[in-house]
Amino acid sequence: MLQAFEVAFNGGLILGLLYMVTGRIWMSVGMHIAWDFTEESILGVNSHRDLLLSTPVTGRSDILTGGKYGPDGSVLAAVVGVVLIALIVYANSKGVFRSKTLC
Repeated sequence: MLQAFEVAFNGGLILGLLYMVTGRIWMSVGMHIAWDFTEESILGVNSHRDLLLSTPVTGRSDILTGGKYGPDGSVLAAVVGVVLIALIVYANSKGVFRSKTLC
């Protein structure tokens, strides 16, 4: 149950926050694609042919491994999510996401 909440928290809050600060859905779409690409093509999550392999190991804590939700439900993903949220809020306060107009 905790892993499902963590997945919804990370995905919903980060992607929703990106949409709110940019006003464009494409930033959220791009972030989702980048996250999936990193997990599947670079880290080999749910795959048997990529650079690294992520296979479940019995006897390990679901909080550390994410259990049936995979790495998205782990504590590491929660830490990465909190850092990303902090970076988005900081960048927004510095005006990074403000649109530029051509004159």
